[in-house]
Amino acid sequence: GTDLYGFRKYQDGDDSRFINWKLSAKTRDLVVTTYCHEQSLKVCVVFDNLLHRIDQSSRERFESAVTLAASLSSFFIESGFKVKLVSRNDELPYGQGTKQLYEILRYLALIEPTTGENATVDPYSPEILESGMGLLVCCEGKSRNIGNFARVFDAAKVEGI
Repeated sequence: GTDLYGFRKYQDGDDSRFINWKLSAKTRDLVVTTYCHEQSLKVCVVFDNLLHRIDQSSRERFESAVTLAASLSSFFIESGFKVKLVSRNDELPYGQGTKQLYEILRYLALIEPTTGENATVDPYSPEILESGMGLLVCCEGKSRNIGNFARVFDAAKVEGI
């Protein structure tokens, strides 16, 4: 990053270009200038719309999961994040702003549960998931393929309905 974060004592292996010579002369110890890391404000919302059986109770859980995915997407977009939505049927690429929010909300308004046979996307494949921050919304509680999701997103927040 380019924004100043602070100063600290020099440690072996630090780049000598970041030594603050004026401050080092005053303190008689090598001091390094540190900078803020630029943050990638991106979040991937994975909506696992797989249902093994479709009945009234599972349909209600599905609708609750849709609401949760829409709320999370709205929160992060309004907070300035780029948001990507992945389901078992499709993938909406990263985008931000009102246009992206409307795309996600339109997609979630039309989404139907899948039983697996008509799924075209594996939302847990490493090719689909990108490291960063990820949120998983499941319709059936625990997902069976959560391993890849957890490996890609070290600090993943997992939500089960």
